[in-house]
Amino acid sequence: MIMKFSIAPISTNLSEKEIIDFYSDLSKIKSIERVYIGEIYCQKRDLIDRRLFLRIKEIIEKAGKRPILSTPVFLADEDGIKRTARLIKQCEEVEINSLSFLVYIKKYFPGKKITLGPFFPVCNQKDLEFVESLDDFEVNHIVFRPDLSEKEVKCLIEEFNKGSYEVNIYGHFPISVTWNCLTARLMKKDKNTCNFICSEAREIMLENLSRDQSFLINGPCILSGKIFLDLKNIELYRELGIEHYRIYPLLGVTRKVIKIIEDVFKGKISAKKAKRSLYSLSERKIRTKQLVGK
Repeated sequence: MIMKFSIAPISTNLSEKEIIDFYSDLSKIKSIERVYIGEIYCQKRDLIDRRLFLRIKEIIEKAGKRPILSTPVFLADEDGIKRTARLIKQCEEVEINSLSFLVYIKKYFPGKKITLGPFFPVCNQKDLEFVESLDDFEVNHIVFRPDLSEKEVKCLIEEFNKGSYEVNIYGHFPISVTWNCLTARLMKKDKNTCNFICSEAREIMLENLSRDQSFLINGPCILSGKIFLDLKNIELYRELGIEHYRIYPLLGVTRKVIKIIEDVFKGKISAKKAKRSLYSLSERKIRTKQLVGK
């Protein structure tokens, strides 16, 4: 089985040039098959508008890869919904990260190919049965939540036998998304008049006083401060028929990350050696640090 990678949406505010350069570089990596594009945390900030989305989509499609629109975890306001709808029209496949968006697409965009994203609440057989009971849907891909056990993943695969599967394997994984903008709160701004303060502080790191635990704040999202890395289950995933491995991208190191994980998959290096290399690559500069108590 060939290892195929998927790239999660960019979760930081970047310039248009940085975004184009990033996706242009990704388009040259042969083992990347699925590229998720969109804003999943804050529907207000409109990181990638329709014009930029179409440009990225063209770059990805020309390279023979599949662009997928990732939709937000929350339906925010009417303007945000309209912006997302304009992007949905341009994409054949959509990643759904909330039940509310599933209902929205069922009503306004029947017939779209659906990927159930890592935020979508599919944890057991009954959840999957509910989704499949809805009409006008073609659920062809599932991104498993990282908190599922090996047994739960296996059961879902046995139940859902008509599509493909994906697991999270590397990156600063999103832990929680709230209605409140945590960046605005920490910067003492009101969420309704935030003026997109998150663009000034791309990420805020929260540490306890002993500095042995940390989290990253990105708008309304809390991400793991430490890199999420799942190499120990690669052989199991292979046996279960899982082909796609999701990476939460870090600018400048994504190509190296993929090469190291591929070498583990091919048996060229041990998971232990790869782990050391991947953690060293993940060292990154955070613009702002906020200390919190134990």
